[in-house]
Amino acid sequence: MKLEIKKKLLNRSERVKSVELHPTLPWVLIGLYTGHVAIFDYNTQSCVKQFEISKEPVRCARFILRKEWIVAGTDDNNMLIYNYNTSERIKSISAHSDYIRSVLAHPTHPYVLSCSDDLTIKVWNWEKNWQEVNTYQDHEHFVMQIVLNPKDSNTFASASLDKTVKIWTVSTTTKTANYSLLGHKAGVNCIDYCHTGDKSYLLSGGDDSAVKLWDYQTKQCLYTFEGHDDNISAVAFHPELPILISAAEDGKVNIWNSITYEKEDDLNYGLDRPWAIHAVKNSNYVAIAYDEATVVIKIGKETPIVSFNNGRVVWAQQGEVQLANLKSIKGDLGDGDEIDAKFKDLGNSEIFAQDIKFAPNGKYFALIGDSDYVIYSTFKFNNSGFGNAQGLVWGQDNDYAVLTDHNSIKLFKNFVEDQTYKTTFKADSIFGGKLIGVSTKREGSSISFFDWESFTCIRKIDVESPKNVYWSSSGEHVVICLEGCFYVLKYNEEIVREALKNNSGDLGEEGVEDAFTFIGDFNEEIISGEWIPGEAFVFTTTKGKLNYLIGNKIMNHALIDKKMFVLGYVPQKNRIFLVNKTLKITSYELLTSVIEAQQAIVKTKEGTTTADPEYEHLKSVIDEVPENHISKIAKFLESMNHKEIAYHVTIDEEHKFDLAISLNKIRDAHKIALKDSHNEEKLRKIGDISLKVGDFNLAEECYRASNDFNSLLLLYSSLGDEEGMDYVATKALEQKKYNIAYQCYFGIGNPEKCYEVLLAADKIPEAAMFARAYIPSKLFSVMEIWKKKVEDKPYVPTSLSDIPDNLTTIDLAIRIEGALKEYYSQEKPSAAQYDAAFNRHFQEISQQVETGVENELSKPLFLANEVNIVENNEPAPEDPSPISPEEPALASPEESAAEPTEEDLQ
Repeated sequence: MKLEIKKKLLNRSERVKSVELHPTLPWVLIGLYTGHVAIFDYNTQSCVKQFEISKEPVRCARFILRKEWIVAGTDDNNMLIYNYNTSERIKSISAHSDYIRSVLAHPTHPYVLSCSDDLTIKVWNWEKNWQEVNTYQDHEHFVMQIVLNPKDSNTFASASLDKTVKIWTVSTTTKTANYSLLGHKAGVNCIDYCHTGDKSYLLSGGDDSAVKLWDYQTKQCLYTFEGHDDNISAVAFHPELPILISAAEDGKVNIWNSITYEKEDDLNYGLDRPWAIHAVKNSNYVAIAYDEATVVIKIGKETPIVSFNNGRVVWAQQGEVQLANLKSIKGDLGDGDEIDAKFKDLGNSEIFAQDIKFAPNGKYFALIGDSDYVIYSTFKFNNSGFGNAQGLVWGQDNDYAVLTDHNSIKLFKNFVEDQTYKTTFKADSIFGGKLIGVSTKREGSSISFFDWESFTCIRKIDVESPKNVYWSSSGEHVVICLEGCFYVLKYNEEIVREALKNNSGDLGEEGVEDAFTFIGDFNEEIISGEWIPGEAFVFTTTKGKLNYLIGNKIMNHALIDKKMFVLGYVPQKNRIFLVNKTLKITSYELLTSVIEAQQAIVKTKEGTTTADPEYEHLKSVIDEVPENHISKIAKFLESMNHKEIAYHVTIDEEHKFDLAISLNKIRDAHKIALKDSHNEEKLRKIGDISLKVGDFNLAEECYRASNDFNSLLLLYSSLGDEEGMDYVATKALEQKKYNIAYQCYFGIGNPEKCYEVLLAADKIPEAAMFARAYIPSKLFSVMEIWKKKVEDKPYVPTSLSDIPDNLTTIDLAIRIEGALKEYYSQEKPSAAQYDAAFNRHFQEISQQVETGVENELSKPLFLANEVNIVENNEPAPEDPSPISPEEPALASPEESAAEPTEEDLQ
């Protein structure tokens, strides 16, 4: 038997007394002689949880899956229960009067069973506050292990140092065993039930170094395995593979064939004595507890032994062969939903199948074992052919080829041997399809493709250890899967035919150089794949994706479980079917019309537009696609750089908008955006693009419609649009966007509005400072507001309560404020006039500096003079004299109320 064994975890520690694999998570639970219990993830090689539950050794630890608990037994006679998610201790029970050797959880009842060196087996009910509901007393020595019958959970077996194996009923009343199995010459340390088939088998191991196989119904010992030199410490039936495993204190772990009883392999990792073994259903993993470490190994491959042809599924497990027809499934199928496929038994195979393959016509299938094969008819399950082989592949109709040894290939036609060929290299694997592929790992890893008729080498390709080869049904394309990546090649049959003709069939060991055209390589590790109509390759990946390949474009179709395998495609149902190791079948919709449309798009040359003749053919293919898949086609068009066509095809307004933007169809994008009631973001995007291309009117319309005040502020301030700035300020103030409103009013020279904005924003100190600088007439009122605002805060300086006496120019500032109002009301120069005004003013300042009039530099630069310069094109009047410092600081109230005179202004 070919048993590929890979080590997944080696965690060194002090003596490990028990191990158990979690059935669904990559966890192994270990019990340590140090008094600790730990959970390790064998995929990440990391510790998930660790509990120090005792100062004494832990000899057993098990999962209670329904409650997310672990239960452990210790040498201080206690049984402890923990929640493995929260690390909370649920219960501690003084369960026995001596060492606890084994515990287990019942799969349906709220029971935990325990056995001990006190000669008893006890049953505990966790729903009754862990009440002891039964005690079995029928052994005369230490009870070493208890195991539930997986085919009848109402019975269990126990192993004892009194040399017996006893069978019991799970009960709250029965106190004694149903019967005993006698045959060991010394104490029995370990037992396990057979999980598969209809055989009532039980395995036991004892201090007599013997491993015995029992029929627990007839109570007969069927076989004794001899191969250990010391006490047997653990035994296990593998629940998936036809093997038995035994471990002994001689340090050996032996693997036995459960059909032939021959020893297949032995493991010796040099980790001293092994103490426990655990294998879990629906998995190829095995955990082993050693004196020095915990080891998790993977035995064999996890690929289900299943094949598919035109809706029919045939599978083999533990010698049983069953058939189902997926075409007969009625009702709507949901993506990812488990399918209740009705399998019927065909019979039992004569070999243990490592692989199974349908013939292309579906009339036959082959079961391939380690060194032999059997071909059966699909409908009658008749043996139609058999022989020795390390691999078998089908050709057309009933032709097939087998790899019989490392360099011998036999070809069969209608089940009769036709030819035998020798390869010039050591062959490791054989692959079927349009050509026969034969790979080697030994002499410069490569795969060579041979013709079915003459076994001529068509082409040798140097690749590193190909895992699989998939040919399309037309034979035009082939996928070569490697570790971590795959290649797609196109087979040039005409070139090969011409080469065969010109070279009289002798192409040499390398074959025809141009036999294949490279299409692409992809960094995806394929688990399984299948070519479907339309030359599309559907595959599952190690990352849990269902993808398909069109041309050299990978399309992500669905997220799936990481251990799903492609079964095949049923065109009548437009669905791709997947299966996992437990034969859970699911499916996903994949329309033929979609595949054909995507193929047509791939063949359409880049740059094709709706005005080209090629578009009519493409449109006719796309028209066959259902409306609910049109968006997918449009996005594929976009990905293939056919944006113009995608714009006309898509019915998704969001996608159409994005395409319009991408194609610079700004006006079309604007129309699409107006259809959307929540279109502010779209309108802003259109506004930004319009601004870039100089379409200010459209930009203004979009910014106004989307209330994009920031962009409007930028636009209107750049254009010198005072009316627009006032509009933005008003709208911004309504929405309490005070910063924008303030900037707008300040930009158009409206200090009163700026002051009002600051008050509205509750910025009283800022309003006071602003009033002092720009509108001193408001200073008294704002100071009163400020005073009231802080009057209940004792730490605020009292000087804030009154205007300081040294503000000597307030009255004068108020009068100047009134005079400047006339200037602010005048029309401002346009942006075009600004440059001339600036140059004129700059020249005047330069002249003033040259003549030494330095005090003029302290005057405001922007007075009515500039307006006059631009508007009247006349020299500005002479500036008034500066304010004399000898003038009175404050005017009387009567003087303040009067209109300022020319002299006052000077």
